[in-house]
Parts: sequence; structure tokens; C-alpha cells
Amino acid sequence: MADALRQAGFAKPIFYNISQGYSDEHGRAVCAARIDGVSHQWYPTGLVRNSAVGGNMLPNVERYTIPYEDFAECRDKARMVYEFDAADVAGSYMYPAMARSFRAAGFQWATQFAYDPLAIGYANTEYQTHFLNLVYTPGKAISFMIAGASFRALTRGESYGRHPSSDRFGPFRVSYTHDLSEMVTDTAFFYSNTTTTDPPAPSRLRHVAGVGTSP
Repeated sequence: MADALRQAGFAKPIFYNISQGYSDEHGRAVCAARIDGVSHQWYPTGLVRNSAVGGNMLPNVERYTIPYEDFAECRDKARMVYEFDAADVAGSYMYPAMARSFRAAGFQWATQFAYDPLAIGYANTEYQTHFLNLVYTPGKAISFMIAGASFRALTRGESYGRHPSSDRFGPFRVSYTHDLSEMVTDTAFFYSNTTTTDPPAPSRLRHVAGVGTSP
């Protein structure tokens, strides 16, 4: 398939999705192909539960496992997450933890699925198992913004251990107990729910976004 695309003159990067029907034989064949990278998905809380998921889901996103990690043929291949979500989780604490695990696994790109259009966001009618909209799920939207910042800031390949010690990573924090995602630096203060954290340098703040109250 990769050779056919190249022979047809296709010059863009080619990624192959390895998320479904994986086996080591399949993985080695994919890694040996003339492709630029491998794409993945992640739904660590399942899909289409038809109700909100209860309980602490942070242990579910401690680590993203790369099944072909030890294959020499794939060591120079880019890694991309073409879709992910903490489906059916109503809380605002999951996205930065997922971003942390993506970076620890070496991913260079991650795209969330899916943002609810404003016109129908009030009823969550597009994909009921997903629900993300700044107006109707503001805490989750701020959490997602924090996740984007953490994905860009964290070093690829760096691990932060296991939950609960991994709930703090760099200037970021997640908490199931407080339903909270947080980013605190000298110039930025983002929080997805009420927080008691004090920004370290209030006079230097340039970016503030939050839901609930803060000091």
C-alpha cells in the first residue's frame, strides 16, 4: 500500500493506523513498510456507556502502551494519536493526564474527538458518548486547554510515575477528588474548577482562565 501511494506520486507523510486488530506480525509488517509514522487512538474509559462514568479514572490513563515499542523497524517512525477522548466522563480532570501519558509514550501529535458544535451543544446530540463545548462544559474545555499546553510543554519520553504521584507533572496538576485540572506558572493560571492554589507571581500573570473561584 505504501509503495503504491509513493509510485502514484504521493509526497505527503504516510501514517498507518495500528489501533485495530493488532498482532506482532502485523506490527512488524507495518513498521517495515515505507511509511513515515504510525497512528493510534485512545478511549481508556470505553465508549457509548449511555450514562456518565463514575469513580476515579486516572489509573486508566497512567500509561499509554506502544505495542511495537521494541521493534527496531519502528524506532524512527513518528507517532500520532488521530483521535482520543475520556468518553462518558463528565469531570474536568482527565485531559491533561492523557496528554502527559501521550508525551511519555513519545507522541508528537494528538487530536481530540470530538468538539460539540455550539448550536446543538446544549443537548449533546452529535456524539452522546463525547461532550466538549466551552459554553456547556466549560470545566472540560479549560481542562482541554490545559492538556494542549501540557502536550506542548512536556518532554517526549519523560515518565512521571504512577498515580497518584503522577497527578503532578511540571506546572500541571490533576485531581479526581477536586474534579480539577490546573496549570500554574509565573505568567499563566488556568483551572477547570474551584481551586485554593495561589499563583506564584500575581503581578506577572498574562493569561488567566478558570471555572469557579480562585484566591
